Amino acid sequence: MEYIEKLKEIAQNLLFYIDEKKEAYKFCQDNGFEPVILSITIERLNRAGEKIKADIQAEFDAENSKKKPNQEKLVELREKYIRVFGVDPVVKPQDDKEIQQSSFYGLTVEYIANKG
Repeated sequence: MEYIEKLKEIAQNLLFYIDEKKEAYKFCQDNGFEPVILSITIERLNRAGEKIKADIQAEFDAENSKKKPNQEKLVELREKYIRVFGVDPVVKPQDDKEIQQSSFYGLTVEYIANKG
């Protein structure tokens, strides 16, 4: 029960407005976001997801560019990418909608945005 109470408290805090004197408030205004903590949280999750994606892709590309790439390592990286983003790094998605529909994306940004 204590866990549920903590989650409720966190969810309530996400809707708090950001003080106009804070840099985060200016960031929200400049980017057309509502100046609440949830907006910053969503942006941070988006940036973290993009960094994870870029890191996995860079590691995959580095291994793949070797004269004799380690096939086991390539398979491991490919599976990791698919597990995190729900799309295959070898088959390029048509657009970001495929990434947004992955289970990882849905459990972070969309879930918080819709449940907030």
